[in-house]
Amino acid sequence: LNQIVWDKKDVDSHLILSIGQVVPHEVMGMANFNKNLFVGVGGVEAINLSHFIGAVHGMERMMGRADNPLRSILHYASDKYLHPN
Repeated sequence: LNQIVWDKKDVDSHLILSIGQVVPHEVMGMANFNKNLFVGVGGVEAINLSHFIGAVHGMERMMGRADNPLRSILHYASDKYLHPN
């Protein structure tokens, strides 16, 4: 997935599907959507940073909530890097 998303050398694609469940997540609020792409491509560093942000904000205030500071960061990244104007 990393090479498909960032390199785009040998792939002529305009759609990436991330198939999975949308379930409550203790760090992201809800699992799936842009979490799978950005945290997945970001690797260990993205996982650790997202967990740190979740801990600082308070996991109990994030679990099962679609709107939270970490999700806002992922929405910003989607707008800036996946849907540039």
